[in-house]
Amino acid sequence: MALALATPFFIVFGALSDRIGRKPVMMAGNLIAAVFTIPIFVLMYRFTPAGGSYNPVVLTFCVFLLVLFVTMVYGPIAAFLVESFPARVRYTSVSLPYHVGNGYFGGFLPFIATAVAAGAALAVQNDPDSFWAGRAQYAGVN
Repeated sequence: MALALATPFFIVFGALSDRIGRKPVMMAGNLIAAVFTIPIFVLMYRFTPAGGSYNPVVLTFCVFLLVLFVTMVYGPIAAFLVESFPARVRYTSVSLPYHVGNGYFGGFLPFIATAVAAGAALAVQNDPDSFWAGRAQYAGVN
């Protein structure tokens, strides 16, 4: 649901990047995501059954915001990458590193985040006063 609601913003931020530039839109999306991702996950945890109360409307809104941050970067990125290389080497220069990077980092990310969160939970189990006490569930987020 949240993805369907945010999908038109790929076009909105792509068009905005045509007017004010690719870099400002993409950097704003990265900065906003860096500042608000952890607070959004804290809010999401609060409105899950594990956090005390279940509210699917708040959870959907939080996912909508996260997807909105993604649209700020991915709306302009195709044009940004195409404009970064001359036509003679564009296909190889854009496609190969982009897809290999997304494949490896995106493919291994769930495994790495799970390992980090499990390590934080183990650290709390071994030392209840550790840094991760009360926040181990967020270890894979940052």
